[in-house]
Amino acid sequence: MTLLAPLSALLAGVLAFPILVLYYMLKLRRRPLTVSSTFLWEQAQRDVQANVPLRWIRPSLLFLLHALILALLALALGRPAIERTGASSARAFFLIDCSASMAATDGIGGITRLEAAKSQALEVGRRLLGAPGRPVIMLMSFAHDASISSRPIDSVRELRIALDAIKPVDQPGRLGPALQLTQSLIATPTDEATTPSKPLVTIFSDGVFTDSTPLTLAGATVSIVPVETQQQVNQGNLAIVACSAARSESNPATARLFVRIESTFKKRIPVSIEILVDGNPTNTHALVVPQATEDGPGTVGHSFIINIPDGALLTAAIPMDDLLESDNQASVYLPQPRKPRALLVHPESEPADPYLRDVLEEIPLRSLRVMPESTFGEFSLDQIADAFELIVFDRVAPFEFPAVPTLSFGAWGGEFDTQSTSEVAGGFVLTWDRSAPELAHVTFDTVQITRLRAPPDSSALAALGTPHELASVRTGPAITRLETPTGTRVFVGFRLDDSNWPLQFSFPIFMLNTVEYLTGLGSSHASIAFSTNEPVIVRATAADSTLRLERPDDRSIEKTVDQPGLTSLGVIDTAGVYRLDGAALPVAAVNLFSSIESQLGVSTSLVVGGQETPRFSSTVGRAEIWHWLVGAAGLLLVFEWLLYASRVRL
Repeated sequence: MTLLAPLSALLAGVLAFPILVLYYMLKLRRRPLTVSSTFLWEQAQRDVQANVPLRWIRPSLLFLLHALILALLALALGRPAIERTGASSARAFFLIDCSASMAATDGIGGITRLEAAKSQALEVGRRLLGAPGRPVIMLMSFAHDASISSRPIDSVRELRIALDAIKPVDQPGRLGPALQLTQSLIATPTDEATTPSKPLVTIFSDGVFTDSTPLTLAGATVSIVPVETQQQVNQGNLAIVACSAARSESNPATARLFVRIESTFKKRIPVSIEILVDGNPTNTHALVVPQATEDGPGTVGHSFIINIPDGALLTAAIPMDDLLESDNQASVYLPQPRKPRALLVHPESEPADPYLRDVLEEIPLRSLRVMPESTFGEFSLDQIADAFELIVFDRVAPFEFPAVPTLSFGAWGGEFDTQSTSEVAGGFVLTWDRSAPELAHVTFDTVQITRLRAPPDSSALAALGTPHELASVRTGPAITRLETPTGTRVFVGFRLDDSNWPLQFSFPIFMLNTVEYLTGLGSSHASIAFSTNEPVIVRATAADSTLRLERPDDRSIEKTVDQPGLTSLGVIDTAGVYRLDGAALPVAAVNLFSSIESQLGVSTSLVVGGQETPRFSSTVGRAEIWHWLVGAAGLLLVFEWLLYASRVRL
C-alpha cells in the first residue's frame, strides 16, 4: 500500500491523537460527599484516582476503539492506494510522438527518442495486456497532425508489429490534433449494449509541442511516459532554422543567400557552411556559433553573394555529426529572373489611356509596346503568344484571346457572346476580395464608377473557365478573374475614364499586383521553399494534365488537374528536394525550419484540461482505498456506541 498524500495523514495524526489522550486524562471534577461506607463505591474511587494530573491512562476497550477510528480517518486523508491486479478500463489509447525531435539520437544506449518511446510503449502494453480484464489498445501516432496507426490491439505481438511500423517525420509536434482524434474515438462506444468505462490515454513523448491553444481531453484518464534521454556534456545539436534568397534589384543575375544557425552546445562550435548550386559545391564559409545559455540556443546568421543568372536550387549544408540530422541542410529554389514583355492595345480612333500607359511604363518590364486594335489584328494568335508574356486591352477585346495572360479594361470580349456596347449603372464599390493577390493592399473606399459594361452571363463564364469575382458594385461584378485553359484573364468591367480610380493611390498598386500575379514578375526575385507543416502549392502549366511530385525514395504523389493555376499537393512530412512534373517549378524544396524542434528540449510537465498530467506509474495500476477506510471507521463508531450503551445499562 502507498500513501499518495502522506503529509495529510501525518498532520491529521499529529493533531488528533494528542486531543484523544487529553480527553481521557481530563475527567469531570465531582462534588465531595460523605458516606458511611465506600464498599459499594469502589468504581467511584477509581474515577477519583483517574483525575489525578499526569496519571497514566488505564487501558480500556473504548479508548482502543477511539484510537483505531482516528487512525483509520487519518490514513484516509493520506489517500492510500494499492496495486491493481487488472486493467482499469476496457479501452486504452497509446499516443506516440513521431515529430522531428523524436529522431534525436540521445536516447539511453544511443538509440533515437522514438525507439525509446516505442520500447516504453511495449512495456506498458505488456503490463496492461498481461493483467486480468486486459483492455483493447488503440495505437496512434502524431506530429503536426495525428493518425490511427493500427486496428484495436489485444496481444503483445500485434502491439510490437504496430509499433515497428511507426516511423519518424520531419515535422513540429502538436498534441492538440491527437487529443481531438482521441476525443472523437472516446465519444463512440465500442459496444452499445454496455456503458463504456473511462479509457486510459497514455502519451509517449519528449513533452515539447508547438500548440498555441490549451490542450483538453474529457472523459479519460490521461498520463504521460516521458522519453528517457542521456545528457552528456559534449552532446548538442546544430540546426539551420532559416534560409532564403533574393535577387538584387540592380543586378538580377546576382543573388544574396541568407542562413541562420542555432546551437544547443554548451560551448562555442566552429562550423563550415557549404553552399551548393544545383547540387554542385560553390562556396564554403567558416563560422563560429555561440554557445547556448539559459536564455536559449546560440545563434548566428550570415549572407552569401552568389552569381546566378538562371533559375537554380540553392542548398546550405553543415557537414557535422550531431544529435539531429534533418536540420543540418536547407534548400530553396530561386527562379530565373523575369522581366515580361507587355503589349498595350487601344482603340483605333483613340489613344491609350494616359494613366494606364504611365503606370505600365513605371513597372519594371523588359519592354512595353503600344499598338492600335487594327495593327493587333494583323498578327496571328501564335505570333502574339511568342512575342509577349502579357497583353493589356484598353477598351477593346478580340473575339479570341491568345494563349498568354491578359488584363482588359472596359470590354469583355466577343467570345463571351454578349453585347459589348450595353451598359448598366455603376456606383461605389461595395465589396472586394482582400485575400486576392491582385487586391493586396488595395482599398476601394472612395472609388466611384459612373458606368459599367454589362457582364457576361455567369454560365458563359463558367463554360470557358473558373471565374472569381474580385470586386463588385450594386449592379454586378466590377473586376473578375477567369482561369481558362489558355491563360488567366482579369477583366475590369469599366473604362478608366468612367471612374475616379486612376486618381486614387490604389490604382498603381492594383496594376503592379496584377502584373506580378499574371507574369510571375515579383516571384522571380525571391526564393521559393516549403516547410514540413504547410501544403506544397504549385502552379499547374496545362489543363487536363497530371501533376507529379517524385520523392527521393522512388515514391510519387500524383494529382490530376482540370485547369491551369495554383494547385495543392498536400503536406510533405519529410524534408528534402522533390522533383516536379507538370508544374511551373521544376523542384519543391521542403525544410524543417523549426527552432523548437531543433532545440531538442525534454519536458516531463504536461497540462491537459487545466491540470498537470501525472506520469503513468502514479495513475494506472493503483487503486485508492480511502473510501474503504472511512467505511470501516463508521462501522467502528456504531460498535463503540453499542458498547457504551451496554455499559451504561450495567
